[in-house]
Amino acid sequence: MQVSSNHDAFGHTDHMMGVPLSVLEVAMVQSGTDPTDTLRDTAEFARGVEGLGYRRLWYAEHHHSPAIGAFPPVVLVAHAAASTSTIRLGSGGVLAPDHAPIMLAEQFGTLAALHPDRVDFGIGRGPGTVHEATALALRRGAGPATDEEYRDDVVATLRFLVDEVALGSLPEPWLLASSTAGAALAAQLGLPMAFAHHFRPRTPLLRPSITAPSSCRPAGARARVCCCAWRRCAPRRAKRPNGSSGR
Repeated sequence: MQVSSNHDAFGHTDHMMGVPLSVLEVAMVQSGTDPTDTLRDTAEFARGVEGLGYRRLWYAEHHHSPAIGAFPPVVLVAHAAASTSTIRLGSGGVLAPDHAPIMLAEQFGTLAALHPDRVDFGIGRGPGTVHEATALALRRGAGPATDEEYRDDVVATLRFLVDEVALGSLPEPWLLASSTAGAALAAQLGLPMAFAHHFRPRTPLLRPSITAPSSCRPAGARARVCCCAWRRCAPRRAKRPNGSSGR
Protein backbone atom coordinates (compact mmCIF):
# COMPACT_ATOMS: atom_id res chain seq x y z
CA MET A 1 0.00 0.00 0.00
CA GLN A 2 2.80 2.42 -0.84
CA VAL A 3 1.69 5.70 -2.36
CA SER A 4 3.94 8.52 -3.52
CA SER A 5 2.87 12.02 -2.55
CA ASN A 6 4.66 13.48 -5.59
CA HIS A 7 1.92 14.98 -7.78
CA ASP A 8 4.13 14.79 -10.89
CA ALA A 9 4.29 11.02 -10.52
CA PHE A 10 0.54 10.82 -10.94
CA GLY A 11 0.34 13.51 -13.58
CA HIS A 12 -3.32 13.62 -14.55
CA THR A 13 -4.92 14.27 -11.13
CA ASP A 14 -6.26 17.68 -12.17
CA HIS A 15 -7.01 16.85 -15.79
CA MET A 16 -9.29 13.81 -15.75
CA MET A 17 -12.12 15.48 -17.73
CA GLY A 18 -13.62 16.81 -14.52
CA VAL A 19 -14.29 13.31 -13.13
CA PRO A 20 -13.38 13.08 -9.42
CA LEU A 21 -11.31 10.00 -8.59
CA SER A 22 -11.59 7.99 -5.39
CA VAL A 23 -10.03 4.86 -3.86
CA LEU A 24 -11.54 1.69 -2.42
CA GLU A 25 -9.25 0.11 0.19
CA VAL A 26 -9.86 -3.60 0.73
CA ALA A 27 -6.84 -3.96 3.06
CA MET A 28 -5.13 -6.75 1.13
CA VAL A 29 -2.53 -8.65 3.13
CA GLN A 30 0.54 -8.63 0.90
CA SER A 31 2.70 -11.70 0.38
CA GLY A 32 5.32 -12.01 3.12
CA THR A 33 3.36 -9.81 5.55
CA ASP A 34 0.59 -10.34 8.07
CA PRO A 35 -2.60 -8.39 8.95
CA THR A 36 -0.80 -6.29 11.57
CA ASP A 37 1.47 -4.91 8.84
CA THR A 38 -1.54 -4.04 6.70
CA LEU A 39 -3.26 -2.34 9.61
CA ARG A 40 -0.16 -0.34 10.47
CA ASP A 41 0.09 0.96 6.90
CA THR A 42 -3.51 2.22 6.62
CA ALA A 43 -2.83 5.71 7.97
CA GLU A 44 0.17 6.23 5.69
CA PHE A 45 -1.90 5.06 2.73
CA ALA A 46 -4.68 7.52 3.61
CA ARG A 47 -2.21 10.40 3.77
CA GLY A 48 -0.72 9.31 0.45
CA VAL A 49 -3.98 9.28 -1.52
CA GLU A 50 -5.00 12.57 0.10
CA GLY A 51 -1.73 14.09 -1.07
CA LEU A 52 -2.43 12.89 -4.61
CA GLY A 53 -5.74 14.73 -4.67
CA TYR A 54 -8.22 11.87 -4.56
CA ARG A 55 -11.76 12.82 -3.52
CA ARG A 56 -12.65 9.83 -1.34
CA LEU A 57 -11.16 6.83 0.41
CA TRP A 58 -13.57 4.06 1.33
CA TYR A 59 -13.00 0.88 3.32
CA ALA A 60 -14.63 -2.47 2.54
CA GLU A 61 -16.00 -4.93 5.09
CA HIS A 62 -14.60 -8.46 4.88
CA HIS A 63 -14.42 -11.39 7.29
CA HIS A 64 -12.39 -14.58 7.70
CA SER A 65 -10.15 -14.17 4.67
CA PRO A 66 -6.42 -14.98 4.65
CA ALA A 67 -5.86 -12.38 1.92
CA ILE A 68 -7.91 -9.46 3.30
CA GLY A 69 -7.75 -7.93 6.77
CA ALA A 70 -10.92 -8.25 8.85
CA PHE A 71 -10.88 -4.60 9.92
CA PRO A 72 -14.23 -2.89 10.62
CA PRO A 73 -14.69 0.06 8.24
CA VAL A 74 -15.91 2.33 11.03
CA VAL A 75 -12.64 1.82 12.92
CA LEU A 76 -10.48 2.41 9.84
CA VAL A 77 -12.41 5.58 9.03
CA ALA A 78 -11.80 6.93 12.52
CA HIS A 79 -8.11 6.01 12.32
CA ALA A 80 -7.63 7.61 8.90
CA ALA A 81 -9.59 10.73 9.82
CA ALA A 82 -7.18 11.40 12.68
CA SER A 83 -4.28 11.31 10.20
CA THR A 84 -5.77 13.37 7.36
CA SER A 85 -7.53 16.69 6.96
CA THR A 86 -9.38 17.03 3.65
CA ILE A 87 -10.11 13.70 1.96
CA ARG A 88 -13.58 12.23 2.45
CA LEU A 89 -13.58 8.89 4.26
CA GLY A 90 -16.20 6.21 4.51
CA SER A 91 -17.39 2.64 4.21
CA GLY A 92 -17.53 0.86 0.90
CA GLY A 93 -19.41 -0.57 2.52
CA VAL A 94 -20.81 -1.81 5.77
CA LEU A 95 -23.07 -4.80 5.25
CA ALA A 96 -26.49 -3.88 6.61
CA PRO A 97 -27.84 -7.42 7.18
CA ASP A 98 -24.96 -8.16 9.58
CA HIS A 99 -25.52 -5.17 11.87
CA ALA A 100 -28.28 -3.66 13.99
CA PRO A 101 -29.54 -0.50 12.26
CA ILE A 102 -29.35 1.58 15.43
CA MET A 103 -25.71 0.63 15.96
CA LEU A 104 -24.73 1.62 12.42
CA ALA A 105 -26.57 4.92 12.80
CA GLU A 106 -24.81 5.68 16.08
CA GLN A 107 -21.37 4.74 14.77
CA PHE A 108 -21.49 6.79 11.58
CA GLY A 109 -23.42 9.61 13.18
CA THR A 110 -20.66 9.93 15.76
CA LEU A 111 -17.95 9.83 13.08
CA ALA A 112 -19.69 12.59 11.14
CA ALA A 113 -20.01 14.74 14.27
CA LEU A 114 -16.30 14.32 15.01
CA HIS A 115 -15.30 14.99 11.38
CA PRO A 116 -17.97 17.22 9.81
CA ASP A 117 -18.48 17.09 6.04
CA ARG A 118 -15.90 14.35 5.60
CA VAL A 119 -17.70 11.06 6.30
CA ASP A 120 -19.48 8.87 3.74
CA PHE A 121 -21.79 6.05 4.78
CA GLY A 122 -21.75 3.33 2.11
CA ILE A 123 -24.26 0.57 2.81
CA GLY A 124 -24.18 -2.83 1.11
CA ARG A 125 -25.72 -6.26 1.27
CA GLY A 126 -23.15 -8.97 0.46
CA PRO A 127 -22.10 -11.60 3.01
CA GLY A 128 -18.58 -10.21 3.36
CA THR A 129 -17.13 -13.72 3.45
CA VAL A 130 -17.05 -16.96 1.49
CA HIS A 131 -16.76 -18.95 4.75
CA GLU A 132 -20.16 -20.45 5.51
CA ALA A 133 -19.67 -20.72 9.29
CA THR A 134 -18.56 -17.08 9.45
CA ALA A 135 -21.60 -15.98 7.44
CA LEU A 136 -23.88 -17.82 9.85
CA ALA A 137 -22.10 -16.27 12.83
CA LEU A 138 -22.50 -12.78 11.40
CA ARG A 139 -26.21 -13.39 10.88
CA ARG A 140 -26.53 -15.20 14.24
CA GLY A 141 -27.68 -18.34 12.50
CA ALA A 142 -30.14 -16.67 10.14
CA GLY A 143 -30.01 -17.17 6.40
CA PRO A 144 -29.26 -14.46 3.83
CA ALA A 145 -31.47 -11.39 4.03
CA THR A 146 -34.38 -11.18 1.62
CA ASP A 147 -34.86 -8.15 -0.62
CA GLU A 148 -37.56 -6.84 1.72
CA GLU A 149 -35.44 -7.37 4.84
CA TYR A 150 -32.49 -5.58 3.27
CA ARG A 151 -34.62 -2.62 2.23
CA ASP A 152 -36.10 -2.43 5.74
CA ASP A 153 -32.59 -2.47 7.26
CA VAL A 154 -31.41 0.39 5.05
CA VAL A 155 -34.52 2.47 5.73
CA ALA A 156 -34.33 1.83 9.49
CA THR A 157 -30.63 2.74 9.60
CA LEU A 158 -31.18 6.07 7.84
CA ARG A 159 -34.24 6.91 9.94
CA PHE A 160 -32.32 6.23 13.14
CA LEU A 161 -29.52 8.41 11.81
CA VAL A 162 -31.84 11.34 11.11
CA ASP A 163 -34.43 11.02 13.86
CA GLU A 164 -32.51 9.68 16.87
CA VAL A 165 -28.78 10.19 16.49
CA ALA A 166 -29.07 13.82 15.29
CA LEU A 167 -25.57 15.01 16.23
CA GLY A 168 -25.56 17.87 13.74
CA SER A 169 -23.45 17.04 10.70
CA LEU A 170 -24.62 13.81 9.07
CA PRO A 171 -22.60 11.36 6.99
CA GLU A 172 -23.41 11.21 3.30
CA PRO A 173 -25.28 7.96 2.60
CA TRP A 174 -24.54 5.82 -0.46
CA LEU A 175 -26.08 2.53 -1.51
CA LEU A 176 -23.69 -0.08 -2.90
CA ALA A 177 -25.07 -2.13 -5.77
CA SER A 178 -23.86 -4.82 -8.17
CA SER A 179 -27.14 -5.44 -9.99
CA THR A 180 -30.05 -3.61 -11.55
CA ALA A 181 -32.10 -4.54 -8.46
CA GLY A 182 -29.65 -2.63 -6.26
CA ALA A 183 -29.81 0.33 -8.64
CA ALA A 184 -33.61 0.24 -8.47
CA LEU A 185 -33.50 0.32 -4.66
CA ALA A 186 -31.15 3.32 -4.73
CA ALA A 187 -33.58 5.08 -7.05
CA GLN A 188 -36.55 4.16 -4.87
CA LEU A 189 -34.86 5.53 -1.75
CA GLY A 190 -33.38 8.54 -3.50
CA LEU A 191 -29.78 7.65 -2.62
CA PRO A 192 -26.47 8.03 -4.46
CA MET A 193 -25.34 4.66 -5.81
CA ALA A 194 -21.88 3.10 -5.88
CA PHE A 195 -21.76 0.44 -8.60
CA ALA A 196 -19.45 -2.54 -7.98
CA HIS A 197 -18.19 -2.93 -11.53
CA HIS A 198 -14.94 -4.44 -10.19
CA PHE A 199 -16.57 -7.77 -9.42
CA ARG A 200 -19.62 -7.62 -11.71
CA PRO A 201 -18.09 -6.17 -14.90
CA ARG A 202 -20.79 -7.64 -17.15
CA THR A 203 -23.71 -6.15 -15.25
CA PRO A 204 -25.11 -3.13 -17.09
CA LEU A 205 -24.80 0.15 -15.22
CA LEU A 206 -28.14 1.92 -15.09
CA ARG A 207 -28.31 5.42 -13.70
CA PRO A 208 -31.09 5.61 -11.09
CA SER A 209 -33.94 7.92 -12.07
CA ILE A 210 -34.91 10.03 -9.08
CA THR A 211 -38.34 11.59 -9.25
CA ALA A 212 -38.73 12.79 -5.66
CA PRO A 213 -36.72 12.97 -2.45
CA SER A 214 -37.12 10.03 -0.09
CA SER A 215 -38.54 10.61 3.38
CA CYS A 216 -35.79 8.45 4.88
CA ARG A 217 -32.92 10.27 3.14
CA PRO A 218 -30.88 12.78 5.17
CA ALA A 219 -31.22 16.34 3.90
CA GLY A 220 -28.57 17.25 1.38
CA ALA A 221 -28.07 13.76 -0.07
CA ARG A 222 -28.05 13.93 -3.86
CA ALA A 223 -28.75 11.38 -6.55
CA ARG A 224 -25.36 10.47 -8.01
CA VAL A 225 -23.53 7.43 -9.32
CA CYS A 226 -19.94 6.32 -8.86
CA CYS A 227 -18.39 3.25 -10.44
CA CYS A 228 -15.70 1.07 -8.86
CA ALA A 229 -13.30 -0.57 -11.31
CA TRP A 230 -9.95 -2.35 -11.01
CA ARG A 231 -6.95 -0.27 -12.08
CA ARG A 232 -3.22 -1.01 -12.02
CA CYS A 233 -0.98 1.92 -11.16
CA ALA A 234 2.79 2.44 -11.25
CA PRO A 235 4.98 5.14 -9.66
CA ARG A 236 6.74 6.09 -12.91
CA ARG A 237 6.27 6.45 -16.65
CA ALA A 238 6.21 3.22 -18.63
CA LYS A 239 6.47 2.37 -22.29
CA ARG A 240 3.33 1.09 -23.99
CA PRO A 241 3.63 -1.75 -26.50
CA ASN A 242 3.41 0.78 -29.37
CA GLY A 243 6.39 2.70 -27.99
CA SER A 244 4.46 5.71 -26.65
CA SER A 245 4.81 6.75 -23.04
CA GLY A 246 2.03 6.08 -20.57
CA ARG A 247 1.34 6.31 -16.84
